[in-house]
Parts: sequence; C-alpha cells; structure tokens
Amino acid sequence: MSKKIATKKCCRCKTTKPFTDFYKATKRKDGHQTYCKKCGIARQYHKTEKSKKYMHKWRQSTKGKESIALSVVKIKNQHPRFTMALNAVAHAVADGRLPHINTCCCRHCNNTAVHYHHMAGYGVENQLNVLPLCGKCHRQAHGNSLL
Repeated sequence: MSKKIATKKCCRCKTTKPFTDFYKATKRKDGHQTYCKKCGIARQYHKTEKSKKYMHKWRQSTKGKESIALSVVKIKNQHPRFTMALNAVAHAVADGRLPHINTCCCRHCNNTAVHYHHMAGYGVENQLNVLPLCGKCHRQAHGNSLL
C-alpha cells in the first residue's frame, strides 16, 4: 500500500506541491499558506522593493518634504537638549575638535563608526562626551544592552 502525501496547488505558480513546500497558516482550513515557500519569498521581496520605491518617490514629493520638515521641527521642539548636543558635535567636527565620524572605528567592534553616542546624556557639560559607534552597537547602546 502506498502512502498518500497531502498536496496543495500554489495560487501564484499554479503548481501542485506537497504541504511541506508551504508555510504554516493556522487560520486557514488546511493549515498552510496559499503561496508555496518559493513564491511567498518572491512576493515578499517584490512588496519590499515596491515599498522602497514608493517611499523614495514620496520623500521627493512636496507633501513628503513638508511632512519630514514638520517631523524634524517637532523633534527639535520636544527634545531641545538632544538637538543642542547634536549641533555641538557637528560644530566640533567642523572646527576639527572631533574627527569626522567616517574616519573613526567603532569602540566596541572595530567596524567603521557611523554615529557619535552621547554616553553621559545630552546636558551642556556632556555634549562632547561621545563615543564613535557603528549602527548596530549604537542601537544596542540605546537598548542598554551594551553600555
């Protein structure tokens, strides 16, 4: 007697495949997605690329530029010490008191640094008390899992 393997037809490629080629979906009757794994990955990639193109186009539009400008003003108004600290670092880099961030290595992993981290807060006395960090280490530092 042969063992029957449960199969399903993919909605995208129209190929009949075994259930193992479909991701789980507990809310569906058969418990599996409508797209096979290969088509699901391709669909997600397409959605991501489409979203990137849309956001790029929106940022270039008048409405997008106005919205971004309003967000920046809102952040500056809500966090004046943060803004002052960022400006102090920018002026220190321009004056040569701090090296440009692209010439620094991350203090934790030695990758190229992309941010100066204000490790002691944004007060006037700590505005230039900064560490060069890469993006990953900077996110971890703000998650309090590194410093």
